[in-house]
Amino acid sequence: MARLRSLQTRVLDMLHTPTFGMLLALRLVNAMLVQTYIHPDETWQSLEVAHKLVFGYGFVTWEWRHGLRGFAHPMLFA
Repeated sequence: MARLRSLQTRVLDMLHTPTFGMLLALRLVNAMLVQTYIHPDETWQSLEVAHKLVFGYGFVTWEWRHGLRGFAHPMLFA
């Protein structure tokens, strides 16, 4: 229990440092100013699979070939 209390104290001390405040402010400004975020894997794992479902051809990764991923998300686009 004393270890947990010591950890909590260290975390609370860290949250009150000027560096943490600056980093938090930078993150909030970044979140407000960035208009879009395109992740290549997001396109590959949704649109490419939906294309194969609709047109019967396209590329799919090994997760799809072995049935490790569900089709709920790509079906939104298909």
